[in-house]
Amino acid sequence: MLLLTELTEIMKTYCKSPAGIKNSARSTFGYSKLKINPGTMEALTSTSAFKAFEQHCCILQKLELIGMHIDERVQFFVNIYNTLTGAM
Repeated sequence: MLLLTELTEIMKTYCKSPAGIKNSARSTFGYSKLKINPGTMEALTSTSAFKAFEQHCCILQKLELIGMHIDERVQFFVNIYNTLTGAM
């Protein structure tokens, strides 16, 4: 949940910035749709918030999934998928 919260805050902050306003548009559901291009990615990945998000993602490599029940593993990977795709 922490990763999704951090990613959401990164995107909100960027969409409110001058570059984000220029590269985003509102969808019919009221969400911001961000046009991702090399300049946008460079701006996003250079922020301290993104660097913290990246460090937290690296911690995932150390998780022991072997001891987890199948239902827990499914929930874990669904949460990872939702975080990476921005599904909320």
